[in-house]
Amino acid sequence: MQTILNIDKHLLSQAEQFAKQQHTDLNHLVERLLRHYLNQELPKSTVSLPMSGYGGLVSGVDGLSNKSMYEAADSDS
Repeated sequence: MQTILNIDKHLLSQAEQFAKQQHTDLNHLVERLLRHYLNQELPKSTVSLPMSGYGGLVSGVDGLSNKSMYEAADSDS
C-alpha cells in the first residue's frame, strides 16, 4: 500500500542515513519503527482530582430537576 507523508527534510535525511547504517531501506525502517512504537504498552497514568472539604450543590439548585441544573449552568457563563 502506498501512502504519501509530509516529513521534515532534516528528519527524512536522518532517517535515510539511519536506514543505510542498518542495511535496510527507508520503507522497511519506517514499518519496523511504527510496529515497535505501536506495540509498546503505554504507561497507565493516574489522575488526581482536587478535593475540597465542602460538598453539595449551590444553594437554590435542585439536583433532581434538570431545569434547575440547566439554569444554574447557564447562569455561570
